[in-house]
This record gives sequence, C-alpha cells and structure tokens, in this order.
Amino acid sequence: MTVDLALIEQLHEFDTPSVAESLLPLGCSDNYKYYMGNDLQLMTDVRAPMVGVALNLEVDTSSHGVEIQREGLTQANKLMRASAIPTVIVMKCVGARLQHECVVGDGMGKSFKVSGCVGLVTDGGARDLDGLSQLGLSVFAAGAVSDHATLHYRQVDKPVTISDVAIHPGDLIHGDKNGVHVIPAIYHHAIVEACCLTRDFETRAHILLRRSDLSHQEASSRVTELAQIRSDKCKQLMQQCRQSDKFRR
Repeated sequence: MTVDLALIEQLHEFDTPSVAESLLPLGCSDNYKYYMGNDLQLMTDVRAPMVGVALNLEVDTSSHGVEIQREGLTQANKLMRASAIPTVIVMKCVGARLQHECVVGDGMGKSFKVSGCVGLVTDGGARDLDGLSQLGLSVFAAGAVSDHATLHYRQVDKPVTISDVAIHPGDLIHGDKNGVHVIPAIYHHAIVEACCLTRDFETRAHILLRRSDLSHQEASSRVTELAQIRSDKCKQLMQQCRQSDKFRR
C-alpha cells in the first residue's frame, strides 16, 4: 500500500507511544511484532517524531578485508530523490563483528538529508552524533562506534529484521525518544483519528487518576468505562474504513 504524504504530515502531531497505544483498540492484537526494543537508542538530539517509509540496506562495515562497495548508497539516494515521500533508511548489519559496525556519520548524513531522508534505523553503530543532530536526522542505533573496517552497502528489496521486527521496503515507521514502531498498512487510514481518540482518552483518564475526592476503585472504574468507549469508537472507525473505496485500493 502506498503511503500518502498527508498521512505522514498528520502523524508528526503524535508521539510514538500514542501511535502504539492506538493500534490495539483498532484491532492490532499482534502489536508485539511491530515495536522495537531497548537494544536501539535515539542517538541524536532531535525532538520531532521521525515519520517516513522504509528503504532497506544490508551493510558490512566491520569485516576486515571486505571490498569497499558504495553502490547501495548511490541507489538509495537516487530512490529517495525520485520520491516525494520522506524516507527512513533501515540498515541491517551483516558484518563479522556486529558490535563494531559503524554505518553512518555526518558526511553520509548530509547526502541522505538532501535526498529526502528523515532518519535512520540500524542494529549497528553511528558516529559524528553532534553533526547528525545538527542535520535534524533521527538516528536509532545500538550505540556509538568511532570507526569502520570497510564500507560495503547493498540496497535490498526484501524485508530485514531489526530488534526482532521485520521491516519491509515501504513500511511506515514512527519513532521518537520513546522508541520505534512500524504501523501496519491495514491501519493507515484509521491511525490518525485513533490517535486523536487516544489523546482524549488519556487526558480524561489522567485527570481522573489525579482526583483525591475519588477512591482508587472509583477512578479505575471510570477509566475502564472511558477505555471501552474508545475501543468501541475505534472498532466503528475500522468498519468505516473497510467499507470505503479508499481502504479497498
């Protein structure tokens, strides 16, 4: 399913936990497949959410003696420049010394940024973090690594797995300092409204939980009622989406 630019623009309004909390009431019972773990960190000082579609690379920067190959970077930049949709580059490390992978620095980041990249997700390392921050690139990585043994990049039109999450080319990715989440295509047409419902639910629930004039049981009971109202509205939302021509395309 093609991702609309308007969807990406709207999703910038929400943090990643709001997106995550909106998927379950929409019916995403296997949400564990779509959120990444604490083996990834936001390495750059970027406050705005990272929202874009995945472009996948396989990378080896840690194997001694491997031939330098930058063609994958050239292909990635061409694909990004040809697209009007913000891109998240996903780099799967395949080298011999995975804890020594250093897949991106600020020089590479500059070429990515001008081509339409908004962020990067990798199970390897990153360097030049201040420079990448100044570029406004969100870089989610396993940690900081200062150097690389080689530079071998290959653009791949297949899923790659990062933090036990399978990412397909074109997947919609949302990430901020709270973590990284893939938004399954079946929920694209409902996710923005569901996030609005979640924001309203959480505001009302938090207000109830602050009230000292209610017992814990009373507050919890009201929060449960609010959660059910949100769940019912989200189910109705998905039914409307399924019936629409836009959803069926």
